[in-house]
Amino acid sequence: METEAYRETLVAALRERGIAYLAPSDASANDAPALAASELIARLATQDDARLVLSLIPLFILHPECASEVPQVAAVLNDQPRIALIACYMAAVYLQRLWGVRLGFYMQAVPPPARLVF
Repeated sequence: METEAYRETLVAALRERGIAYLAPSDASANDAPALAASELIARLATQDDARLVLSLIPLFILHPECASEVPQVAAVLNDQPRIALIACYMAAVYLQRLWGVRLGFYMQAVPPPARLVF
């Protein structure tokens, strides 16, 4: 069971990375301890709150450099979180391919996520 403070830490870490749609929350990037990309990905993948799990998709779209952490994180996760992580990664890859031109209008040049082999 997650505590509200733990959830707020994750929301603040996401906001620090430009993902601010999770509400209601008073979390700010200044309040959160710095989380490494691999730790943030693992924590998000293991959440009970689907909104937090699905926040992996915009994380991978906005920060494709995080994709290099996916194989190592997936290797240590249990079945359900591993499946959720891989599904969110695949969703980010396909969304970026489908909407790449439009994403380019709204975001600075974002390289596509790396192709990973599991």
